[in-house]
Amino acid sequence: MFWDVAPLVPSRDDTLLEVLEATLALDSEACQRAALHGLGHEHSAAPDKAPDIIHRWLQRHPNASDELRAYAVQASTGSIM
Repeated sequence: MFWDVAPLVPSRDDTLLEVLEATLALDSEACQRAALHGLGHEHSAAPDKAPDIIHRWLQRHPNASDELRAYAVQASTGSIM
C-alpha cells in the first residue's frame, strides 16, 4: 500500500491528517480502508489526533462492514499491517 512505502512526514499544520480524514469521508470502502491504513501509520506521529479521527468515523458509520470497523479499531491503536 501507498502508506507502507511513502516517505511522508506529518507537517505541523496537520495537512496529511486532514487529507486522510477527507479520504475517510469518501463513499468508497476501498478509500476508507486506505485512509484507515494511513491513519494507523500516523498513530505514532499523532497519537491523539489519528485515533480521534478514526473514532469520529466509527460514530458516523455504524453500518460499515464488521471487517472495516475491526480494521478501524486496529488502526486507532497503530496496530495495522
